[in-house]
Amino acid sequence: MLKEDILTCLRQGGYVSGEQLARRFAVSRNAVWKAVMHLRKEGYAIDSVTNRGYCLTAAPDILQIAELQSCLGAQAGLYEIFVYDRIDSTNREAMERAAAGAAAGTVILADTQTAGRGRLGRSFYSPPGTGIYMSVILRPDLPLSQLPLITACAGTAVAAAVDRLYGTDTGIKWVNDLYLGGKKFCGILSQASIDMERGTPEAVIIGIGINAAKGAFPDEIAEIAVSLEEAAGKRVRRAQLIGEILKNCADMEAQIRSRSFLAAYKRRSVLLGKEITVHAPDGIYTAVATDIDENAALLVTTADGSVKRVDSGEVSVRIFKGVEQNGEK
Repeated sequence: MLKEDILTCLRQGGYVSGEQLARRFAVSRNAVWKAVMHLRKEGYAIDSVTNRGYCLTAAPDILQIAELQSCLGAQAGLYEIFVYDRIDSTNREAMERAAAGAAAGTVILADTQTAGRGRLGRSFYSPPGTGIYMSVILRPDLPLSQLPLITACAGTAVAAAVDRLYGTDTGIKWVNDLYLGGKKFCGILSQASIDMERGTPEAVIIGIGINAAKGAFPDEIAEIAVSLEEAAGKRVRRAQLIGEILKNCADMEAQIRSRSFLAAYKRRSVLLGKEITVHAPDGIYTAVATDIDENAALLVTTADGSVKRVDSGEVSVRIFKGVEQNGEK
């Protein structure tokens, strides 16, 4: 549509004359003016100056497919996006669509979730208008041993997007929680359906939940959770951040195969070098987190000097004054 084309053009910055837009899209200047009026009604702040043209000065915080595609730019064709005002769980919807044959790059977004899903059966707080609740379908050709890398890679992609847009220094608590200022603002939950005959995943769902805008949290998480806006001290426009995240996820399978993201993942770790409490099927013990291996497992050294490999599917860890933190979506 013309207004989406004009919006994409204006996003490049600066003033663009109506004559240039009309010539570029082979329409009349009146058609350009009408498209700009529609964009303004939708909440876009577009300045107009005689002999200079139009300039986009601000965009609304809305979740619309056209807005998201505009933020993705040249990479919009890599994704098929579905947006819901309200849904029980974006991960559940993505799993159902994947089972029905949905392609890699299918994205499910919601303004609110009524049954957001968290790690170890927990729920994820998903109020309307303030968060990003997103699930992405992947169909990677990877062995099962490399599946934990997907969550780690996704966490690195989200952290990089946040830091690029807001100038922050995001930390990652193994394996799937993102932190700023010692508090969690994002959880990632990966789920997979497995082809047992081939020993590979049929589909992997990456669920990303972000506390984006300022808002009150329930009492049970108020002391450990933070919004990105509060932590960064800057306004967060959800569509812009979603676009940045999806751009970083575009070549995820290649990143996993090369493990090119692992160095950044380790560098962001808030656990390495710290004493933690590991809750494993074989008991609870204290250890020092010493490394993350090539398949994103956590290596810890116990009091007797032995090194243990901690798998993300089996344990939770405690740090930050003993308060348990688990990834949720």
